[in-house]
Amino acid sequence: MSDIFLSIRGRVVINVEALNMTESVGNYVKHRRVPVMIRENGGYGVYFVPSISGESIAHGFQEILAKLANNNKIPVCKLCNKGILLKSSNESIFKASFEMDVPKDDHDLEKTIVEKCIVEDVGGFLYAHGERNVKRTSNFYVGYMIPVNEAIRNVVIEPQLQTRYALGTPFVKKGEERGQMIYYVELSSAPYVFSFDLDTRYIGKTTFVIDRPRSEVKDRKERIITTLDALQSFLLELMFGAKKSRFLPIIDWESIVIAISDDIWTVPSPFTSNYIEKTQKKKEKINYKTSLHIYDGVKESFEETVINAIKEAKERVKGEEILVGAGTVLNKELALKAIEGDPDFVVNPTQNFEILEVIPKDKVVFIGGFTPSEIIRSYYAGADFVKVFPASVLGPKFIRALKSGPLPFVKMLASGGMELSVIEEFLKAGADVIGLGSEVAKVDLITERNFSKIKEIAKSYLSLIP
Repeated sequence: MSDIFLSIRGRVVINVEALNMTESVGNYVKHRRVPVMIRENGGYGVYFVPSISGESIAHGFQEILAKLANNNKIPVCKLCNKGILLKSSNESIFKASFEMDVPKDDHDLEKTIVEKCIVEDVGGFLYAHGERNVKRTSNFYVGYMIPVNEAIRNVVIEPQLQTRYALGTPFVKKGEERGQMIYYVELSSAPYVFSFDLDTRYIGKTTFVIDRPRSEVKDRKERIITTLDALQSFLLELMFGAKKSRFLPIIDWESIVIAISDDIWTVPSPFTSNYIEKTQKKKEKINYKTSLHIYDGVKESFEETVINAIKEAKERVKGEEILVGAGTVLNKELALKAIEGDPDFVVNPTQNFEILEVIPKDKVVFIGGFTPSEIIRSYYAGADFVKVFPASVLGPKFIRALKSGPLPFVKMLASGGMELSVIEEFLKAGADVIGLGSEVAKVDLITERNFSKIKEIAKSYLSLIP
């Protein structure tokens, strides 16, 4: 798999919205405002304009992330699962979230939270209890949504009069009118800027204690894919903000740019109208395999742009996965040396089961077997796959007899003498894995450094895999 940096900037017109309210003063509910400075008359002017906070946007995104993670069986803590994003901020919240005592070691605390909650893994947390502070920085970044530059002078906030349905009816007794009184809600309409960045490098990895090796979750790739799926849902439905049950805003995206890169590469600010042009010029000068997906209201639809961008992002994350293992691990001493290199798998061609005592449980283990008795012995000893070697001597009929007969549950690697002409027969017979060595990496080709020929042979074998 590969890591990516995804940067999103856009402009979206939102009419009649009350998405981010700050406080109630009596019966008056106020919209959030921020000061914005712009150039004018040879100097600068300051305007107080409606805005939508980054925290509001982040909350909506993380709620979707929790829901999709549940669907994909990725861990979410008890509170985040309910949309209560307190995120391990102290001891009592940690215990309520994970139903366990707080680890005493800072590295173990972060490792536990990351493993048990994707929301806190992706969105970060700050554990502060007594004199102890453990911080995890968010892996995504959002900015305030403010009106675009051209609209700053024309934006207004207007209070709307509302009333409860029961006021003036016999159901509201004298002295009880306060709970049913009229009230005001401030509304706004504006073309807003939108900013969102996602850096996948540290998703699923510990980061706080710098003098300890990083711990990494097993399902890291699945977590990143789920995060990207959540981002797609979030963008398509703009699922954030308050008061949407009675103030559902009218939303129309004017433009969006989604950049996917191998390193940090951000789209320029959409505050000014020429941000798409600036983005394209930046890519000409700085490019980390940067791919741009642009919706400008002319070409493909907004929805198509988002879907295509997220599809590419997921494909780049998945990449061409290569697993690197250790072969011909004959005894415990060699196994100990092998695992120092953190292999994905370990192959023992004999039946020296003592290697299982030292190989971590998360490694895939192949152990040899030639006869049916040896094959079942390796399976019950704990082998994930049994290496049937040399398989060419036994032939595909041997594999078929075992897989269709007494040992259908044993996963088998057919290895030894696997020429191109027999691969399909072994696969049809039930071999789960085909092992190749000198059939591809021929000694004379290696001596000649004829790697293009080796690559050609390897492609010929891969073409036979369904």
